Amino acid sequence: MSELDTKVTRAVRAADLAFAESGGSSRHWVQECFIPALAKEGLAIVVVPVEGLKPGRVYLDPLNREVVLDRIEGEMAVVHLSGSYSATCHYPVSCLREVPPCE
Repeated sequence: MSELDTKVTRAVRAADLAFAESGGSSRHWVQECFIPALAKEGLAIVVVPVEGLKPGRVYLDPLNREVVLDRIEGEMAVVHLSGSYSATCHYPVSCLREVPPCE
C-alpha cells in the first residue's frame, strides 16, 4: 500500500467514525467528516472541469512544470513541456492546474 493509500484509508476511517457520532446525510459525511479528515492527512481534493481546459493554454503539471495542453483524449491530457524540452506527456486531466496569476 502506498503512502497515499494509507492516508486516504485513515481519512475514510476517521470520517466514518465522526459520521457515526454525528449522523446526517451523505453530503454531511463529505463536507463535515471526509474533507476535514483529508485535510488532517495533508490532502485535498482538486477538481479541474474538463470543459475548462483549452488546448494551446499553459498549465502546471503535477511536478509544477509549465506544460502546453495539446489535446484531451478521454480522461487523459496530452501535453508538451514548455521551454527547451521537447517531451510529450500524458496526465489525467485532474492533474493539471491553472498557472497562478503574477502579483
